[in-house]
Amino acid sequence: MAIIPLLIIIAIVVLPSILIMQGVNSSNKRIKSKRLIKTFLGCYLAILLLSIALYGLLPTKASQVVVVKEKEADQITDHLYTDIFNGKIQKVDPTFIKDKWTRDYKGEKLKIVQTEGFFEGTIVVERKLENDGEIEGTYYASTIVGGIDVTKEIEPVRVRLVGSKLELAGMPETVNLEYAISKKEFIVNQFTGESFVQSDSDAYRDFQVLYLRIPRNLDLIDEQDMPIHYVGH
Repeated sequence: MAIIPLLIIIAIVVLPSILIMQGVNSSNKRIKSKRLIKTFLGCYLAILLLSIALYGLLPTKASQVVVVKEKEADQITDHLYTDIFNGKIQKVDPTFIKDKWTRDYKGEKLKIVQTEGFFEGTIVVERKLENDGEIEGTYYASTIVGGIDVTKEIEPVRVRLVGSKLELAGMPETVNLEYAISKKEFIVNQFTGESFVQSDSDAYRDFQVLYLRIPRNLDLIDEQDMPIHYVGH
């Protein structure tokens, strides 16, 4: 809000200048000096309180931007890799699950192919103990760009079972994301104790995994040299 910086300028520059000029022209400088200090402090405090009141009256909308620090980004990625690539999916935080599905399939062989878009993740495959005729898929993702969690903006890989093919359609190679981040005024930070200087994070982490649980004797065929990692039995 433009009025808050204007109030700060009045409090710090204009008002003291006027009061000092009045004090210089006074015959009793010592008395006037004390009055100037009291008046200045009183006005400054009043403007601080007014600014906070105005700030509180501003229409607010909950921010959807999640800022992630470099260390936190590393921890998130490490935990996901450790749990998923060791087949311990029960330990994964459900918030990282972006899609989940089940497909009936009675065949003995299944080709897995990427048909369109861009999928840079890894396919993790777990063979079940039984041949239950079902393929279970779970898509895990955590994408952090420039210290901002943009996972919700990234579309999950689309999966279609067509005949004896499991077709994967990823997102376009280029995705444009726009964010507006605002900072609190210096006037408010004086009372909240927050730092006026906000440290920016350049953290970039892109974790995408399609976790497949397939029947025990299903032969999975990869003709495109896709990154496939087998876990479990």
